[in-house]
Amino acid sequence: MTEAGNPALAEMLRFVSRTVPYYLGLPDATHVSPQDADAVLRSLPLLERSHVRDQKVRLWSSRGDSSAWSTVRTTGTTGVPLELAVDRAAQRAEMDALAHQISLVRSPAVWLDGGLTHLTLHASSTSRSQPSFWSPRGTLTKWNFGRAWHLPPASLDRSLRHLHQQVVTGMPSVLDLVAERARECSPVRPHAVVLAGETIRAGIRERLRDIFDCPVTSLYTLAEFGVVGHGCLTTDDYHVNDRDVVMEILDPTQPGTDRLPGLTGEIVVTGLANRAMPLVRYRTNDRGHWSDGPSCGCPLPGRRFRITSARTLQVVATGASGRQVTDLDLCKILAHLGVQGARVDQVTPTGVVLTYEAEHALRPHIRDVATRALRRLLGPGMTVTVRCVAPEPTRGSLAQSSRHEDFPARHPGPVAAASGAAAPQPTEADEILSWARHAFARIPDVLAAVLTGSVLDPVSRSRFSDIDVLLLVRDPRPERWLEVTRLLHSDLPGLRINVTDTMTLESSALVLSRILAERVSIVGNLDDHGLRRPDVAQLHTEARFWAQDAQAVLWTHASAVDLEPDPLLDALTASRYMLDAYRYHYLLRGGTETAASVVLAAAERDRLPHSGSLRAAFEISREHRPPPTMESEESRRLLVAALSCVRGLLASAASGLATSSPGLPVPWPPPRAALTGEQPSPR
Repeated sequence: MTEAGNPALAEMLRFVSRTVPYYLGLPDATHVSPQDADAVLRSLPLLERSHVRDQKVRLWSSRGDSSAWSTVRTTGTTGVPLELAVDRAAQRAEMDALAHQISLVRSPAVWLDGGLTHLTLHASSTSRSQPSFWSPRGTLTKWNFGRAWHLPPASLDRSLRHLHQQVVTGMPSVLDLVAERARECSPVRPHAVVLAGETIRAGIRERLRDIFDCPVTSLYTLAEFGVVGHGCLTTDDYHVNDRDVVMEILDPTQPGTDRLPGLTGEIVVTGLANRAMPLVRYRTNDRGHWSDGPSCGCPLPGRRFRITSARTLQVVATGASGRQVTDLDLCKILAHLGVQGARVDQVTPTGVVLTYEAEHALRPHIRDVATRALRRLLGPGMTVTVRCVAPEPTRGSLAQSSRHEDFPARHPGPVAAASGAAAPQPTEADEILSWARHAFARIPDVLAAVLTGSVLDPVSRSRFSDIDVLLLVRDPRPERWLEVTRLLHSDLPGLRINVTDTMTLESSALVLSRILAERVSIVGNLDDHGLRRPDVAQLHTEARFWAQDAQAVLWTHASAVDLEPDPLLDALTASRYMLDAYRYHYLLRGGTETAASVVLAAAERDRLPHSGSLRAAFEISREHRPPPTMESEESRRLLVAALSCVRGLLASAASGLATSSPGLPVPWPPPRAALTGEQPSPR
């Protein structure tokens, strides 16, 4: 420090000693001067994660407007997730630090009015957008790229275009996986790439710079503090963000002693920006060393340091089909269970034991949530046993790996976010079939069972999709099948079983058409039970009644003023109704295909009304593109487009009835080819 000392630190120490119950009466801090601040800080005890967890309320400041605070949750891969209160000044400081780093590698005139997109690949991560902190024309978006990552190249190419001329942030391992797929597609040129959230492996910067043809920079971020270090522009070091934090690298044998340059120690951080829940001398569990030698030559101020060991992912279990579960996956599962630590032990190739620390065993329904979530990640055919152990005060948490940060609950700041480095692996149809054929073969009175729905069409899968199985039985009374379906649900979470008989299935024209078109046999054969495609008259009558009901639902949804918009759910609602309208349209024209992606492609090919809106709704709800902000009108426009689409079908159906036409006449144009999976012949 200069002769002026450290005024910001002195002010923070005085603030916490007067307003934070945990620090009340802090020795030598009430009247600390800027010149004495560093010495006083080093005389204070270290703050453990367990202290933050146990003393959370006592770490809140008694000053400030708590209604304006946001909640930040760490994912807790070093133990139980922490919940931290963050005030608006700290949020703004984090965004300013991010903007400063981007502006070092890209002119603000180029990027400031555009979008910033943070990419994750974690299955439980939810896409969302909000207006930019920096410009009324910009957006900040968190995009779960996992579903897009699995798309075939042509569809992936369409998704990647949404990264063009954006600032892209993410964990290095996540962006490395995205870049690998991007090699298969047309070039995409972000304004810049910002890496944060884990240790950067050798060569990652160069690889991303080569693939995306843009500047690549980095930040050292912690959910507890925001931006702790700015990536040096000429070395692999970081510069301490002195404006917002005080950082120490301590000798592990003498915790009060700062390490000399080149010697590795534990990174300890004191926050200067957040007055809601100030943390003083917080142990991060990351390790690093101060950098020595000549000046780096970049314009960033602050001491340089290098991370030597930090946040890495560890595989804690492997499913029967090879699907891996990481420590981050485990912490996502346990985030809301209120346990003090957990681990997963794989005891057999098809069985794991989930052990958690708690004073008292979890309630059965809470334990069931954790069990099902873990089984969902591992895939079918795995057994999960849960046991509770009492915490030992002298022992560390069961979860002993490095930390990752997640988005704040109400403040989706892209910097402090992180997501699993391993790309998510959706449940595949062949994996489900292998399990289902074994499970259903033992169930009596099943005439036939088929796997159907979005699990057969990965392009159409969304976070709202279930694994659909239809059971054809002679006697579908609920009391006969309820317990069977519950047992099957417990073995494969997300499974939706529909039990029906032949007469009931034949009474629903669209359902029957879809089942016959979108199915893979598990046991038996539907064709052996007299099920045939419904005729045009049955489809026509059902389409009219369906459209009347759909119109009422969409009108209510689109005109609502007391509901908070949910862009993903609104887009899903719009796409489902538009897809069914187009399905009726093509079935009445003699088509047979009903799969969502096939119907969408045909609607675009035939230029059906609102097919562009269907494409937008489809991609938003499947997270193939970033969602709109809640403040935008795009969600409502998609619902209005769906309403117009359904009304168009209703008008066409009514006109067809009046003219005794078996198909749909104008105003909808005829398709260039019936939707049978065949391409139209060239003229």
